[in-house]
Amino acid sequence: MNSGQPCTVFEAVAAVLWRCRTRAISSGPEALTVLFFPTNARAYAGAKEGYYGNCLVWRLVTATARAVANGDVMNLVKMIHAAKDRVPDQSDMDQLLQLPDWYNLLRITSWRNIGFEAPDFGAGTPTRVMAHWPLQRDLPKCTACIPCMDEYNVLSTCVKEEHSSAFLHELADMHLNYI
Repeated sequence: MNSGQPCTVFEAVAAVLWRCRTRAISSGPEALTVLFFPTNARAYAGAKEGYYGNCLVWRLVTATARAVANGDVMNLVKMIHAAKDRVPDQSDMDQLLQLPDWYNLLRITSWRNIGFEAPDFGAGTPTRVMAHWPLQRDLPKCTACIPCMDEYNVLSTCVKEEHSSAFLHELADMHLNYI
């Protein structure tokens, strides 16, 4: 996947997950598929150095299922990077609300640099950090890069049960260690 252009862990993981999921759910080739993720807006909100709160905007990256499923992962990384770099004068939430089919949308977040694994409340640091969210069948989601004792994991409800085997197969074809 090395094209000589730098990318973040988030961009690489998001591109791979988006591509594998798009292939697994087998939407029509011209169906619109959307990657939806939060991005840092601290600099635009005037947050001072060291500010640790949330300042974010949601970004959408859209493409046809054919472009995502058959495209090069580095092209997807470039699309994600471009969306992150847009000046966040407004969120993409209006576009999101116009989508006709939310199953073709993948919401992805990364907890890689948040620091949830660091606190020690007297019994040692956590072995595993987990998320809890109510089951929402209409909004596929994925929390990537969850810290877990010297490794990272993915917590996801991003495919329906009937697509889960195909999704895991696509991940395996990317030569990733996912289990």
